Amino acid sequence: MLDYFTLTRKLQKTIDSGAEDLALGLNGRLERSGPWKGMPKVYIYREDIPVQISFFNGGAKIPQLFTRFIFYGTNQANINIRIYNAGVLSRFAKRLGLRGVEIGDPEFDKLFAIKCNNAAAAKLLIDSKTRRSIKTLYENQQTTIDAMAEAADSAKGRAEDKGVATAMKMVEIMFTPFRPTFEMDLDRKGLSLAMFGLLNRVDKAQMLLDELTTIYSDWHLSRP
Repeated sequence: MLDYFTLTRKLQKTIDSGAEDLALGLNGRLERSGPWKGMPKVYIYREDIPVQISFFNGGAKIPQLFTRFIFYGTNQANINIRIYNAGVLSRFAKRLGLRGVEIGDPEFDKLFAIKCNNAAAAKLLIDSKTRRSIKTLYENQQTTIDAMAEAADSAKGRAEDKGVATAMKMVEIMFTPFRPTFEMDLDRKGLSLAMFGLLNRVDKAQMLLDELTTIYSDWHLSRP
């Protein structure tokens, strides 16, 4: 709750407006924000799979807005997998020999770090088709200029229009070593994806949902 109400009114309105657009464009149900609900949530169905789209602030003094998709399901095999973009800390860990699971695809292993409770199962699940979907998701993260400009204002006191792109990058660089900007999880709740930025485009959401639905189906998760 506090991650929403500590934001500026401008950011709150941006988040609310984006959620309304997604609910309308995706034929979903909007759960509006309020004193005891925090940020708005959008509930939809994709091929009979219940899905939640929500937002959260991963920062404190500097807003770090994320969009999260949750595809609810039952993980019959009790496999837990976390896939996230490789950052400074994960690369440092590799240099120390603290390696996670590596798939054997050099390009994918360079981009992502993987933690799981069953390495053999993870390698089977993250096949070439799934790797293509994950890379597509990663390459199509959506960040609004308004939200990041506001974040830059908090960080620098003032951001000129011509400096917004630089300010956006600065904010991302500041927290990338500590929090992944892309994180996919398979756990007992189902399949989830958290992405840096505030998603407010219906066409982009449709594409991301298509890729996540494909992964959900390929991993044979059961509807709850």
